[in-house]
Amino acid sequence: MKISHTLWMLALCLRLAGGERIIGGHEARPHSHPYMAFLYMFNKSTHCFSCGGFLIREDFVMTAAHCNALNINVILGAHSIKKSESTQQIKQVQKQFIFPHYQNLQHDIKLLKLKSKAILNNEVSLLPLPGDHDMAHPGTKCSVAGWGSTSRTGNSITDKLQEMNVMVLPEEECKRQYPKKFTNNLMCAGDKMHEAFKGDSGGPLVCNGVASGVVSFTSSNTELATVYTRVSAYKKWIEEVLNST
Repeated sequence: MKISHTLWMLALCLRLAGGERIIGGHEARPHSHPYMAFLYMFNKSTHCFSCGGFLIREDFVMTAAHCNALNINVILGAHSIKKSESTQQIKQVQKQFIFPHYQNLQHDIKLLKLKSKAILNNEVSLLPLPGDHDMAHPGTKCSVAGWGSTSRTGNSITDKLQEMNVMVLPEEECKRQYPKKFTNNLMCAGDKMHEAFKGDSGGPLVCNGVASGVVSFTSSNTELATVYTRVSAYKKWIEEVLNST
């Protein structure tokens, strides 16, 4: 895909996008989350949608497996995704690595190999993955960021990166809220006033400076928390993919 065509498709996708939101957040300070990636995806020329993601190596972005399309392009270094900012780096995806056992939002994690490496600077940088002792225990305050609408009702759409703080909930509470869906490879955080939703999928849950989770799913029930794929559960697979390319 040529860059000029890529930009035209991005403009089309942004005109069609809507309903993706971080609820209960506020506009982030520009480039205060330099690891954030905006994914715009196309299955057909008129069928496009967006997700979040984050840079973990100069040539790799992590996102959710359900953010799936034949063509995925990535914007790094953005604050407003509807403006052509000098800080932005537009990258095409060379290959997608979906966790082998992904199904029905279980094991909802994917790696994207970029065709060219990102240039690291103040606006584009890597988000560390959790180490063996980087556990986000219940009560830990974390942050999540994304682009889109800011409320469940109405058309409060924003093109600027939104952020919010959320608290990790106990596993027992997550199981109570999602008795049929919650497994040990997941974690949940937030409440009805603070949650990630739809187009925020694939973005990072950042706890103690590392990527503890990947936004996976929530419920139409406003009382329930957002569920995240627990990154530490997939460290071996992540390392295998990174070491193979």
